[in-house]
Amino acid sequence: WPQHLSAIGSLRARRGIDIRSEVDGVIRKLHIEPGQWIAAGELLVELDDTVDRATLKSADVRLQKARRDFERDRALFERELVSEDQFESSRSEFESAEAMVEETQGIIVFPGGVGTAEEILYLIGILTHERNQGMPYPFIMTGPKESADYFHQIDQFIRYALGDEVADLYDIIIDDPELVAQKMMQGIEQVKTYRADNKVSYFFNWGLTIDESLQHPFVPTHENMAALDLHRDRPIGALASSLRQAFSGIVAGNVKEFGVQQIQEKGVYQINGDEGLMDRLDDLLQAFIVQQRMKLPGSEYVPVFEVVK
Repeated sequence: WPQHLSAIGSLRARRGIDIRSEVDGVIRKLHIEPGQWIAAGELLVELDDTVDRATLKSADVRLQKARRDFERDRALFERELVSEDQFESSRSEFESAEAMVEETQGIIVFPGGVGTAEEILYLIGILTHERNQGMPYPFIMTGPKESADYFHQIDQFIRYALGDEVADLYDIIIDDPELVAQKMMQGIEQVKTYRADNKVSYFFNWGLTIDESLQHPFVPTHENMAALDLHRDRPIGALASSLRQAFSGIVAGNVKEFGVQQIQEKGVYQINGDEGLMDRLDDLLQAFIVQQRMKLPGSEYVPVFEVVK
């Protein structure tokens, strides 16, 4: 007499769970197999982030344009060459574009020129603010292997000017887009955990403090450039802000109408500061010139600055 019973039936789990993502999207990659055991926090699914990356790039381009327009209209308004309405309109557009970028949960910086260095210092000025300490914010510099020297030179300059500890704020990943994606996803998970633990909105970084000096465009007059306080004994955030203004002035002298006019009328900008810091700054700027990162390739670059040593 066999000790079993044959029957037709069905099995039902005693417990189950529905898994939903916080955002909608097309699944790009599954990291699990049916029946696989998983642990808490393990990556299950990757969504296609093409649209999000394009949106972030668009927002950054919009911010840069809005900043240029605001700088131009501010200078013209001070000389009573544009109406107050036009000035306020450009100010509103700049603040709106800046807020759009603030919604992001991380930043990926691609190789550029002196303007990219300006934006890197702008971000460092924000992240080193005492009220932003301990707030996760993934910050990655990346590009093809040809960009290795560019990011190495920027990294060395930042370490000398602001200290090695500032380099903990960012990662430099060369010619490895998959690792960039993995690092950014890990960083965003840390951001989400932090915001959940501190009851901060996922959709806008209300807790991010931006110092007053970083909220206003820099007006690149010769007097303002010469008066920049570029000394290493200053607080990190303050020096990062001043270095950012120095790079902003060079960008203006290179390509912006107001800055180009200043150079034509009064000659090159004079940049002063600590001897060691000025040596490193000059080395970095000369490297940008050699790499043709000051102007479009094929055009001969005439420096608009002099680093006083």
